Amino acid sequence: QSFIPAAIMTDGGPENATLFAVLHIYRQGFQFFNMGYASALAWELFVIVVGFTVLQFYISRRWVYYES
Repeated sequence: QSFIPAAIMTDGGPENATLFAVLHIYRQGFQFFNMGYASALAWELFVIVVGFTVLQFYISRRWVYYES
């Protein structure tokens, strides 16, 4: 949800101050036409997000109680 404001208003900002992962992937794919590199970055981001999600579900078993 923070992609559009950063892309429109700053496009990475002064000296890439507001450049984050999704904006970097977008710029690599559509501004520099490095689609293969952008795809690899997107897959890496996907694996990281899935890893954090699995970790969160595993850790949440300690403090979430389901009555059954």
